[in-house]
Amino acid sequence: MSALPSPAPLRKAVKLARLGIDLSARSGLFFPWIDTLPYAAEGYAECAEGGDHQAPATDCTCGFYAAYDADGLMTLLQPDHAALAGAALLTVELGGVEIAGPQAVRAEQQRVLGAQIMPLCPLCDGPQRSTELPGLYAWRTGGSDTHRWVVPLCESHAALSRDIHRLSLGDVAGMVGTEVTWAPRELVELFCDWRDVQLAAGQARGPLASDRTLGQLRMGQVGFTTTDALRVHDGRLRVDLGAPALQREQGGAYVPILRRVDLALELVLTSGNVEAIEDAIFQHRELPPAARLKPLAYATGLRHAARLTRVIR
Repeated sequence: MSALPSPAPLRKAVKLARLGIDLSARSGLFFPWIDTLPYAAEGYAECAEGGDHQAPATDCTCGFYAAYDADGLMTLLQPDHAALAGAALLTVELGGVEIAGPQAVRAEQQRVLGAQIMPLCPLCDGPQRSTELPGLYAWRTGGSDTHRWVVPLCESHAALSRDIHRLSLGDVAGMVGTEVTWAPRELVELFCDWRDVQLAAGQARGPLASDRTLGQLRMGQVGFTTTDALRVHDGRLRVDLGAPALQREQGGAYVPILRRVDLALELVLTSGNVEAIEDAIFQHRELPPAARLKPLAYATGLRHAARLTRVIR
């Protein structure tokens, strides 16, 4: 029998990355979600800080990051719709030294087994999903002077974009050195809905903030109000700024409203709350004073709201 220790078993994991290609060299790299070094389809990790140690190290953040499954990946990264557009879910095989955590792992060796590109146009407002897949393009300079991002563009935005180069999945696969496919609809729905479901769940603890109104929400805050605060008027979805904005929902038809980074208000629709919201919106009610009625700039999850989509512009 050999006295040499047996190698550690290879581990499959998942991660998000952007694909960058060099059209002149016909080569490509994966650009990680976090700010570390880009990598090829197969290789050994290096310390992004230039540390004189083998990656991964326990006292450093270097190494190939990956999560054990899609749920763990979303919990770690909490991707929003804009960030998902143009990203790819990678299935990887890890090996060598590993530093494991409760939801993710850092590894010494990595081989990318496949990349599933999210078919979401980054220029569309929110996740626009149709029955037809978007086109795939080399678009703008990406994470280096020579590499361009690989992105899906819808037909209308591709027509308006300059300096783009149409690609096929086979083109990209040849340049990045692994299988490249479109992410299936079920996976796209899972990733896009995850953020909305988290927002609509509210906070498990903390004060109700019952004296707070929607008009008083600060950037990044979610307020739960009753469906009575919503109206459809002149083809626009509007909200009463004087309505209460609780810190968490209290059962029944409570509506999550997010004050976004751009300070606009966003209605968060999910498959779980849309029926009650639509029922309430289409009840005839008087409008509140004009000074308190504000158009909702965004409504995510409209794909769940067939009745509402038909009447708003």
